[in-house]
Amino acid sequence: MNRCLRGDDRAWEVLLERYGNLIYSIGWKCHLPPEDIADVFQSVCLVLMEDLERLKEKTNLTPWLTTITLQQCRHLVELDQVDEDLAGSSDGSVLPEEALQQLVQQWSLTESASTTDEPLRQLTESVGGASREILDPPEWLLRQAVSLFAWHKTKPRGNAVKQIPAFLLVDSYAEGQLAGFRSVGPMPRQMLYRAGDYHLNLSINHMEQAEEIDIMGQPLPLNADLGAVVEADVELLKESTAARATKANEFGAFILDGVQEGTYDLKIRLKDEEIHIMKLEAIVRTPQKPVVN
Repeated sequence: MNRCLRGDDRAWEVLLERYGNLIYSIGWKCHLPPEDIADVFQSVCLVLMEDLERLKEKTNLTPWLTTITLQQCRHLVELDQVDEDLAGSSDGSVLPEEALQQLVQQWSLTESASTTDEPLRQLTESVGGASREILDPPEWLLRQAVSLFAWHKTKPRGNAVKQIPAFLLVDSYAEGQLAGFRSVGPMPRQMLYRAGDYHLNLSINHMEQAEEIDIMGQPLPLNADLGAVVEADVELLKESTAARATKANEFGAFILDGVQEGTYDLKIRLKDEEIHIMKLEAIVRTPQKPVVN
C-alpha cells in the first residue's frame, strides 16, 4: 500500500493481481451484465485509489473491498440500469450474505492455493473446485485499471474544473478473432465509456487512401441535458502534447480526422467539468471472414 501511495505502478498491478478477481467475481455473482461489471470494477479501483492513505494500515483489504463492491453493484441496481429480477434477492440485497461468504471463502482458498506447493493446490481443486466461481477480469479491463492509476497520480489537484475519468464499458475489439477466418480489410472500432453523469460513444474508423484514422465521438448526459456538451473543446494528446484539437457541434458530436494510429489520451472540456480517457488505443483491426475451401 505504501508503494502505491508513492506512485509505484508495479505495486498497483500487484494489488490488482491479488484482489481483481474478487471484485470481478462479486459482480458476476450479482448477475450484472458485462458492461456493468466493467463499470463496477473501475469504480471500485478509483475508490481504492482515493482511500489509499486511509487504508494503508489495513492488513486485510478483503472486507473493505467486498463492502465497496457490493455498494457499487447496488448503485447500478438503484439507477434501474439492471433488472431487479436478475440482480438482487428477496431481502433487498444485491447478494445474499450466505452466497457472499461462500464466494469470499472460495476466493481465499484460491488465493492460498496460488501461493502454496503443487500437492496442496491439487488437493484444493479436488475437494470443492474453489476456483469455479472465481473469475479473472479480462486483460483489457486490467489495462484500464492500470491507466486509471496513472491518471490519478498526475491529475491536477485543487483545480476548479472537476476532473472525471472515463470508464471503458464496451469495446468491439475485446472479442478475439476466430480461427478459420481470413482478413477482409480494417473495420471500425466501437467503444462505450461512462464518465460520471455522461456516456461517451467513440468510433475509430480507417481512412483507406490516407492510411490514417478518424475518431468520432459524442458525450451524452444521462440527465438528457444536452446543453452541457454543446461546443465542448476536444483535445487528443500524445505523451502530454496536443496531437489534434477540435470543437463539438451543437449536439456534442465531434470528429478528429487524419490521426496516426497509436495510443493517446483524450480530453473533453465541458462548461465546468473535464472528461479524461486514458491510454486510448486508436487503432483499427483487420476483421476476419470464413475461409471457404
